[in-house]
Amino acid sequence: MGLMQYRLIKKKTKVCFKDRFRKKLIKLLLSFIVKKDSYTAAHCKRVMKLAVGFAKYCSYPVEKINTLKYASLLHDVGKIAISKRILNKPGKLTYDEYSKIKEHPNMGFLIIERVFFLGEEAKVIRQHHERMDGQGYPHGLNAYEINELSKVLSVCDAFDAMTNDRAYRKMLNAEEAVKELENCAGTQFDQIVVESFQKYIQNRTKTLQANDGVQRGG
Repeated sequence: MGLMQYRLIKKKTKVCFKDRFRKKLIKLLLSFIVKKDSYTAAHCKRVMKLAVGFAKYCSYPVEKINTLKYASLLHDVGKIAISKRILNKPGKLTYDEYSKIKEHPNMGFLIIERVFFLGEEAKVIRQHHERMDGQGYPHGLNAYEINELSKVLSVCDAFDAMTNDRAYRKMLNAEEAVKELENCAGTQFDQIVVESFQKYIQNRTKTLQANDGVQRGG
């Protein structure tokens, strides 16, 4: 075996080991979320599917899709440090309770940063509640300071939250949720991301309707 072949095999083995190790760590972290709050765990899985589907629709490179995949799956991991009473409170949160909630992106960053292979994902998680107008949290970043993938995650996170029932409000349909995103484009959400996301949801709806028609006709 030549030196070049040896180095190539060694590199591939190392990458394979890292990928397996990363998947085990992600599975472990997700189990913590499930134990803490089943709704949050289900929400994270839905957001991950939504974000990956959107990223593929937008022809993102594989590296970015993978980063977004793991970041979206673990974006609420910081909530394991928040009490269930606050997470599932049916009424309006107090100032102190909301302050606790606003800590979860930073908590998620700190948890994920300590996982050796998830540095990029940690950055995306930390900024997913920042806003274009600088009124977001935890750091009040402006539009130019926010990570591109965090802008995508923010939209997918909000869409899923709006289209599923919670103790404190009823779900919206997809059309209503997209309208809410459009109303907040340029202030809370990135304008370009929202416009692309609206097209993605329209495309996804048409595909689902077409598939449903084929199944009924078959």
